[in-house]
Amino acid sequence: MENVSELLKELNDKIKALDTAKELYGEQLASDFRVFDYIDTRENGISWVIADLLNPKGNHGQKTLFLRKFIEVCLPNIHTHEDWKDYLETQLAKTQVETEVKTWANKASRRMDIYLSATDGANSYGICIENKPYAGDQENQLTDYFKELENRKLSHKHLIYLSQGEPSEYSVKSEMLKQWQADKVISLVKYNQLVDWLTDCKKDCQNASVTEFLNQFIKFIQKQFMGVEDVSETNIVLESMLSSKDNVANALKISLSTDQMKHQLIQKLQNDLISLISQQNKPYTFEKTELQGKKWEQLVFKIPSSQLTVCFEFGGSAYNVPALGIFLPNEHLKPSDNLYQQITEACQVTISGKNVKAGGAWCAWYDFEPRNWWSETQAWEMIYTSEMAKKIIAEVDVFYQILKENNLLTS
Repeated sequence: MENVSELLKELNDKIKALDTAKELYGEQLASDFRVFDYIDTRENGISWVIADLLNPKGNHGQKTLFLRKFIEVCLPNIHTHEDWKDYLETQLAKTQVETEVKTWANKASRRMDIYLSATDGANSYGICIENKPYAGDQENQLTDYFKELENRKLSHKHLIYLSQGEPSEYSVKSEMLKQWQADKVISLVKYNQLVDWLTDCKKDCQNASVTEFLNQFIKFIQKQFMGVEDVSETNIVLESMLSSKDNVANALKISLSTDQMKHQLIQKLQNDLISLISQQNKPYTFEKTELQGKKWEQLVFKIPSSQLTVCFEFGGSAYNVPALGIFLPNEHLKPSDNLYQQITEACQVTISGKNVKAGGAWCAWYDFEPRNWWSETQAWEMIYTSEMAKKIIAEVDVFYQILKENNLLTS
């Protein structure tokens, strides 16, 4: 254990030294400057960037480079499929790229985030990209998109689910997803694969400005979805971990303990929530549950004499991508019902600075910040200092007050 402590101290000293260097030479390094801090990086903004790169007629001027590399790196089900050979050889340059394309399958008015299409005589090609950087799945969402592709009578169709997680049963039944995968009509693409795609594109990009934009997009993806805040810091950590046989062993010991550490911190978070609710005499209750780090696990705040609950839900596995909102565990209540709509509207009007959404059993919800609990440290540091419990309670209070002030608690 002494060797493990020494490694941790060594890493801590080197990271502090790096921080000092940044402070001394910040004007020259500008290491924290990122173009994407000034760009709309919500779901639609990211979709627009990806769509423009994939467009052979895009302002980047690189013709089919990005589309061709995207298929090669991220879509082996198309790249190696005989049925798509003609498209790859003759139709790439003719591909039309659209965003926010309306769909009408199953009478569900949805919008495809990105839609790629091409027509060559009797052959027609359609590729739907569902981009899920943050939001949870909607009911039957992927099922409806696939139905839309079928309704378009395409000779070749493909569905892409772009997300760090897997599609939920809520969006498509597991049996159907398995069949799509067997038929090679769907690709599950992770955001870290986009880094591989963009890195490959840089090799053949003919414009320095476009190449620098790709570098900035890579940095954004690494920070937002992969937890790489600082490449220099990551390199320093790796260098120390790989500097000796003992350090390799000690680093692995630390890594093997990380999941258990997170589990214990989640237990602490729940204890903190219980204490705060008791100390502050809150009008709702919370019962500790044994979370396992599985997708869709919830911390539930129950409101006495009400069918409504306020839920804190992890949308990803390993305690990641949390959301907070009003959850109604009543399968008979639909989004078209009056109570559901009243709750949604009241929350959207009252809560500012957050993108309040509704869907399924969620009358109103938003992405909880900090969002990345998987590879960034902020959330876990906040749990350790008990600041996370205070933040969650403060935001639960907002939802409760909205329900109370709009006479929706006992509906």
